[in-house]
Amino acid sequence: MRQEVAIPSTIMTLLKKSGELWVANGHNQHRCIPKNMRIGYAELVNPTCVNNLSEPLSHKDVTEERASFIDYALMLAPTLNEEQQTKLLDLLKKFPDAFEESHKDNRRRINVKHKIETGDYLPISQRPYRISPAERRIIHDEVEKMI
Repeated sequence: MRQEVAIPSTIMTLLKKSGELWVANGHNQHRCIPKNMRIGYAELVNPTCVNNLSEPLSHKDVTEERASFIDYALMLAPTLNEEQQTKLLDLLKKFPDAFEESHKDNRRRINVKHKIETGDYLPISQRPYRISPAERRIIHDEVEKMI
């Protein structure tokens, strides 16, 4: 969470060496995840150790103890207003087991590569060109309108 970007701890199935993973941005500004940047750790899970629960456990019971050990102030961006910080804090406290601050076993690393499907189109590879701050604001505003 040092860069206000968090990856949830999850179990996922990889198909053709790829899968989908949600990323949480705890900041009120856009964050760029550069190509080939290590954003997490992956490890194989023994399928016999994964259970399907027929009765859901009480989320409150499972997370109360873990929540007491987390310093939530490190996860809140100073640029968020008070209402946004309160909402984010409530969400983080509700799901404290969703994010790991560090990995316990640094020896078992698997480099994960991300792939963007472009269909029949070739990827565009070019250097970004310089733009003035005024043009940058206009571009930012136009992109915000599209989102």
